[in-house]
Amino acid sequence: MERVYECKVLNNILRNSLHCQLTCSAKSIIPSFRGKSLSPKGCLIAHTILALIETQKVVDYFKTSLYRVIELNKPKGLPNISPDELWNIGLAVPLLHDIGKLTDQYVERSNRGYVYFRHHQLSAIIAYKALSEILHDYNDYIATVAAYAILFHHEALDWRSLESDIFIFNYLTEVFTSTKIIQYTINDDRLKIFNHNLNWMLKQLCKEGILIIDQYNFLFKVLAKALQKLSDNRQTPLRVGRVLNVGKAKKTNVSTPAFFLYRLLYLVDNRAASARSQYWLDLLQKIDWDDMERVADQVYYALTQKCYYIGLSAIPEITS
Repeated sequence: MERVYECKVLNNILRNSLHCQLTCSAKSIIPSFRGKSLSPKGCLIAHTILALIETQKVVDYFKTSLYRVIELNKPKGLPNISPDELWNIGLAVPLLHDIGKLTDQYVERSNRGYVYFRHHQLSAIIAYKALSEILHDYNDYIATVAAYAILFHHEALDWRSLESDIFIFNYLTEVFTSTKIIQYTINDDRLKIFNHNLNWMLKQLCKEGILIIDQYNFLFKVLAKALQKLSDNRQTPLRVGRVLNVGKAKKTNVSTPAFFLYRLLYLVDNRAASARSQYWLDLLQKIDWDDMERVADQVYYALTQKCYYIGLSAIPEITS
């Protein structure tokens, strides 16, 4: 099987040392589907690793700001957490942001026998369950902030529902209730492949100096706990609003740092996804390059159609 674009990009970064340990992950672990035929594109493990690499590229721009935002907003009495420890959370968010794509409901989404739900909602639930146990000293505050960042990161899907339903005016109402109950099944072999191959690639990032050992150890622990939660909660009815407590999202000391982490995730997720060149080619094919006088207007129109509108992305940067 020819390597997908993401794997080719990652292989260059890892200096031609990329290879999956058990079997090619792209065959069974898919990050996205394209077109009406829902044809699979890319590799979820490669996408996740690329998102982590992109996160490390912006550490100098976001690390201090993330610490400042948490310090200004955390509840009184919460133990101190260092900038390095907080950046571990910043890495855990892209690590877990697409973990809901491991379910049968996502992988088999073209099969009408499966009930579709939004993968980012399950990813947020699993991230919360995993991080709240690992970070128990922080009274689930940090886990909630991280989970909300993941919940918001595919807001375009949620805004489409808002467009089409005149009875829904509140984004938080939509994102927390658009799938009233999530119930899923998952293939154990898929979990095994994901765990084994992703851990191997995390070790490669350490060898390349992209991750330090403390970061690797934390991500190793987070991944193990998240996959355990994903396995344990299969066939369990999960309500997004109940697990993630929609009331907390309306508190500025939670939503402000969540939006900050969301902006970071939105940036690195899209930069990682750009390795799938077809993502951008599909958009460029809509441009009539023969009409040179209107090329700029066409690009502007293509990017500002309602289906591409990203509401939360307009939030000012919280860096001061």
